[in-house]
Amino acid sequence: MQYMKNLSFILAGIFLLALVFSCKNEPKTPATTVVVNPLRYEKTHGTDCEKPDSLRNNCLKINLVWPDATGGSDALRKNVAAWANTYITGMLTPGSTDSAAAATTVEAAAQAFIEEHKTFSIEAPDSPLGQWVAESKDTTLLNDGKYLTLEIAGYTFSGGAHGSPTAAVATFETGTGKQIGWDDLVTDKTALKTRAEKKYREIKDNIFKDGFEFDDTFRFDLPANFGLVQDGIYFHYLHYEVGPYAIGNTTFVLPFSELDEILKIGK
Repeated sequence: MQYMKNLSFILAGIFLLALVFSCKNEPKTPATTVVVNPLRYEKTHGTDCEKPDSLRNNCLKINLVWPDATGGSDALRKNVAAWANTYITGMLTPGSTDSAAAATTVEAAAQAFIEEHKTFSIEAPDSPLGQWVAESKDTTLLNDGKYLTLEIAGYTFSGGAHGSPTAAVATFETGTGKQIGWDDLVTDKTALKTRAEKKYREIKDNIFKDGFEFDDTFRFDLPANFGLVQDGIYFHYLHYEVGPYAIGNTTFVLPFSELDEILKIGK
């Protein structure tokens, strides 16, 4: 009887050792392969687009590029497409006209942009401000199999004192398709904001030397556009977001090494 008990203990020990060994040598779950390809939309409309730039009064040019994800989960592909579509259609239809409100596709938004240009050309046929443009380009900032960070930078001119540069940045989990927010990245947004403001002041040192300071009109805050990159968190501040147009847009990375104690997400 004692012999059988000892044998049982020995066999149980062998089983446990085999289990531990197999777990240690179990291959890691492969990274989710995501391929990002550009989608394009181009359109020209007007009566003098063939003329040199200096002689044009009635010409609209649309040249858009935005990302399309293949591979990864269905949710990832769907969410990337929705995010990009929202940005592109919003860029083309910043107003609140009926046609703009109904523009849920790039084609419809482009047509709304063209209709606005037609109206402008009728009201001001000789205006040098009739050279309208809408353009964008996309950049993949991170694609490591776990996270996908995309950026779209756009520019429109539709009359006025200057054009409108805009951008969109987002990070998605490749497995779930979830778009990452600030609360997913850090435990203390106040501490993060303090470090981001310090970095911003270093980059824009010249404007602060000239006397600019944040106030109720231009209050410093975390940007709407941000995402994970290889070495840290990428920040993209747009014109007017925390300062006047003349300051321009500002991008920088806060490295993980400066955020260790407030990071919630694995590096």
